[in-house]
Amino acid sequence: MILPTKICIFAPEKGSKLCQAGAKVEFLIIITMSRTPIIEYKGTQLFRDDEMIARKNVSQQEFEDLLGYENACKIVKACSKAAEESKEKILNTPPSHQNRNFKSNTWNSNVQGAMIEAFPNNSGFCKGRRFYVEINGHRLFFKKVDKRLRYQSITTKAVRMYEEQLSDDTQDTSPITYIGYQVSSTYTELIGVYAVHIVSRTIEWYTDLSELVYVKRESTLLHSQPTQDDEISVVPKNKKRLNETKKKRAGA
Repeated sequence: MILPTKICIFAPEKGSKLCQAGAKVEFLIIITMSRTPIIEYKGTQLFRDDEMIARKNVSQQEFEDLLGYENACKIVKACSKAAEESKEKILNTPPSHQNRNFKSNTWNSNVQGAMIEAFPNNSGFCKGRRFYVEINGHRLFFKKVDKRLRYQSITTKAVRMYEEQLSDDTQDTSPITYIGYQVSSTYTELIGVYAVHIVSRTIEWYTDLSELVYVKRESTLLHSQPTQDDEISVVPKNKKRLNETKKKRAGA
């Protein structure tokens, strides 16, 4: 957003070029404009930096409760489906027909499609044509992440606002959490699915969704007979890491 920082008002002198040109000017107003710090990128906004609206805050436990076991299963299943589709397309496409972003774009498109199938009434596109799924008032974005749960993105006004949990719309204050999917170096295997919550451009907390589903499923099967719905495809976890996670949750 461009804001006036200096305003000067003066009257042109007689004989000046303005008067010689016959312009009927009594006063000339000069306004010096400058850009606000947050908007160093393309686009404009409706509010000044100090008028940005903070999105609702959410803790890790609140997120897991809002998401629920069933929705967590849907997300992991959708990512697994997208992984199979991406693997098939990548392996069946000659390297000569693959550009630099072919593999990542294939995953991105298949994840989006799988999520729309899983959440047909809760998905859509927001500013910048960014795809999202909204569950119980919580907005989810989807990104491929590395081992440190970092994602790559072109820094724009909208991206920076999302990462700082800010909004320029009074009707849009839903908290934003990224669903990050990890893939192998060949882009043919799904390694993990995580919920990553970023505040002030820093990871505040993260949840391993495949492990969350696995722990819940194992706990349920211990007290009931397995059903067809219990047979879900999740990323396997080793026993040591599973026990460490249980200890962390017990101490939380």
